Amino acid sequence: MAPTHLRGGLNMMFQLAPTFGIFSANMINYGTSKLNKWGWRLSLGLAAAPVLLMTVGGILLPEQLNRTRIKRKRKKSSRKNTRYPTR
Repeated sequence: MAPTHLRGGLNMMFQLAPTFGIFSANMINYGTSKLNKWGWRLSLGLAAAPVLLMTVGGILLPEQLNRTRIKRKRKKSSRKNTRYPTR
């Protein structure tokens, strides 16, 4: 969880990031619309770059610490409730 003095700024980033993304996508589309034959291809390719970056980042980021703790607690409680002891 974020420290209390940073929470407002981090929460604001959830709104600022999509707004900046929409603005930059519009600027890219405006810039590539002037290219006659292959402008739409370049625009589509440039739109795929952030998607690939987010996909790779999502795969490489570790799980949240809280989620890991919840999983461990569930394993411990399920071991207590089983009839036969497990490892």
